[in-house]
Amino acid sequence: VMGIPCNVIKPKEVSKLHPLVNIHDLVGALHLPGDAVVSPPDVNHALATAAAGHGVQIHERTTVNHVMMEKGHVTAVETDRGAIECEYFVNCAGQWAYELGQASETKVSVPLHGCEHFYLLSKPLAEPLQPRTPVVIDMDGRIYVRAWQGGVLSGGFEKNPKPIFTEGRNQLEIQNMQEDWDHF
Repeated sequence: VMGIPCNVIKPKEVSKLHPLVNIHDLVGALHLPGDAVVSPPDVNHALATAAAGHGVQIHERTTVNHVMMEKGHVTAVETDRGAIECEYFVNCAGQWAYELGQASETKVSVPLHGCEHFYLLSKPLAEPLQPRTPVVIDMDGRIYVRAWQGGVLSGGFEKNPKPIFTEGRNQLEIQNMQEDWDHF
């Protein structure tokens, strides 16, 4: 429907594409041959570089306190380094985006609620998966598995995700959370 090449394939074809998938109860799979995995920091850097090349100013390690507006239009952002005039403001605050939207003169509701995400990384396998091995997403099992530095990275889509913050202002820097094996 969206012009993305994909095919429904049989279990035997799945085992040829991914040697670790147990196909004993598999009826079929959806294969997206053009699918890829990218590094979020690399994508972020590429977008920032392209934006800067078009005149966008990027202020790193700068806290935005709120967005100032006049007659429904952005005029500036108030930061810990003073006001910065701007015609446009893009809220790229990640897990802090909701709070920033609420801290603006005109409140913007950002539908985001930070939750813990659990995943496992294995040691390199005796026969490493090829980097182009397809990512497996099991919607029924609520998990994904992909090649990672010779091993596998596997994570879950939690049915009842655990919020990172339950009270007060979101002050946590990006970091790894403590293990919670019972939740995982």
